[in-house]
Amino acid sequence: LGCTLCEQGKAQPLEGQGSCPLCAVGKFNAGVGQVACTLCPIGTFANTTGNSACTPCAFGKSQPAPGQVECIYCEAGKYSARTGNLACPLCSFGYDSYDGATSCVLAAPKYYLRSNAAGSTATSTDCPANADCEAGGLMAPVPNKGFWVDRSSYEWAGLIFPCVRDTCI
Repeated sequence: LGCTLCEQGKAQPLEGQGSCPLCAVGKFNAGVGQVACTLCPIGTFANTTGNSACTPCAFGKSQPAPGQVECIYCEAGKYSARTGNLACPLCSFGYDSYDGATSCVLAAPKYYLRSNAAGSTATSTDCPANADCEAGGLMAPVPNKGFWVDRSSYEWAGLIFPCVRDTCI
């Protein structure tokens, strides 16, 4: 009687055993006759037992750690345009995204892109009251008649003030 080699997706570290246990979730084994299963590499996952391969993270997701059972949705302001990402890159300045995005976009009409204090990222923000953001994109809110905005810094773009005198057009 000879020994039977363990199939793909299974491993047995001990000699003389009558069976081979399935690889646990988060692990795989692509070979035959292996003594141990391997953690799924970063950018992949395995959510069942007995895997002979790990599944790459889908578009809009990533996985920075090995041996995982699921991938993580990219957070707003980041994206994943390919499968198997270990991280979701930031959107370029002037662009934004939603959770799980596969690309970044300019702000939609009725929104504007508000930059953070450092000016390195921007998030899509509702147009403030008493302003027009119909153009969307990179356009800062345009105050309605009888209102004004301080344009000395883009971080003030969302603050629309009423005119106290008839000096606003």
